[in-house]
Amino acid sequence: MDKQDIAAAKAARRSTLKSLKAKRECRIKDIQEKAAEEIRQVNIQFSSDPERLKAKYAADAAYRSERSKRRALKAQKKAEARIAYEIKMKREERLFSFGEELFNSITIGIGAGLSVAALVLFIVHAVNLSPEAVLGRTVTSYTLAGVFLFLLYLMSTFSHALCSYSAKRVFRILTYDFAFLYASAIMSLFALVIIRGAAGWLLFGLCWALAVFSVAFYSSLEAKPSVRKTGMRISALLFAALLIAELILLKPLLTVVPVKLLILAAVSCAVAELFHTMKRVRWTNCIFHLLMIIANIFCFFTVYSILP
Repeated sequence: MDKQDIAAAKAARRSTLKSLKAKRECRIKDIQEKAAEEIRQVNIQFSSDPERLKAKYAADAAYRSERSKRRALKAQKKAEARIAYEIKMKREERLFSFGEELFNSITIGIGAGLSVAALVLFIVHAVNLSPEAVLGRTVTSYTLAGVFLFLLYLMSTFSHALCSYSAKRVFRILTYDFAFLYASAIMSLFALVIIRGAAGWLLFGLCWALAVFSVAFYSSLEAKPSVRKTGMRISALLFAALLIAELILLKPLLTVVPVKLLILAAVSCAVAELFHTMKRVRWTNCIFHLLMIIANIFCFFTVYSILP
């Protein structure tokens, strides 16, 4: 027998085995159904009140049928609500053109690659230059900052690269969630590595409490844009207040923190957010992503240079 004959024989054997398995499963199912029916008949036959038992079985069957109908109706209503929401969001939001989505996917993908390099450099830098007294918290803070930056860019890449609107919505939520976590990680790094002490730990706790609140609020109210926007404005104001408090505490340590890089990162982020608010205009979202990459580069060099 040549190779083709052997392959044909193997294929025939596999097909036969699958057919036998399917027949066996079908036969077992038939036997089980017949056995269940016979058991019901025996119970009715030897019952003291056969009519009552028949009524019980009929009621059970009707209940199961009604419950399945309710479940199907509930699933149908959820599907209709989801479709209605998607139609509404598509009308309210401007859908990006193919060129915009392609440009966004490429630039954010480049940002994701740079964030991997930043993560590796953060860990190596923290391990090599961190003081022994704060080695653990320093390495952890740098690692979290790098990991959340990478996940932020990864989720954003998926949100622009995928075609399904539902998938885009899910990854857009995750993008904002990791943006909150990344901002908290950066602020926590300054609090634990530079400020330290009771004030540093207080800022650390406030940062992560605000991050958890922002993530939960945005994720749960994504289907209610008006309420979500109000909550995000409050969250942004609280983040700004924490940043101002952190800058006040960092003032005596300005020789350690490169102020120019920090200011450039903040200005780039503010200008990027301005373009983000104009995303109904074509290509403004692309400019937003480019400015955010520039802001994160400035932020990287700021954080990278605070260790002696």
